[in-house]
Amino acid sequence: MSHVTFAHTRPSIRSYETDFSLRESELAILVTAKHHKCQAEWDIHVGEARKAGVPDGVIACVERCASVAGLASELQLADPAGYSERDAAIVAFVGGLLSTSRVSDS
Repeated sequence: MSHVTFAHTRPSIRSYETDFSLRESELAILVTAKHHKCQAEWDIHVGEARKAGVPDGVIACVERCASVAGLASELQLADPAGYSERDAAIVAFVGGLLSTSRVSDS
């Protein structure tokens, strides 16, 4: 049997071939899992998101949101500790893309 190592298990490697940090990637994955109502993906990545530094308040807000389209606004109103402007931009981008297949210039 051959041994397989996945990039996301090695924190020294930038995962998913993106300019996002691992934390930002995991946040985007959680938003995507929520949008697609994919419990398996959520279950896999919620632990990874915590390990990567996504705050529990942000994870809880994503989990309870009704629609990812307005999630950025919900998170800004909830203002969980550790939620940044860059997080808001990522959530707005991913939520908009998944909800409308378009992204805003803003």
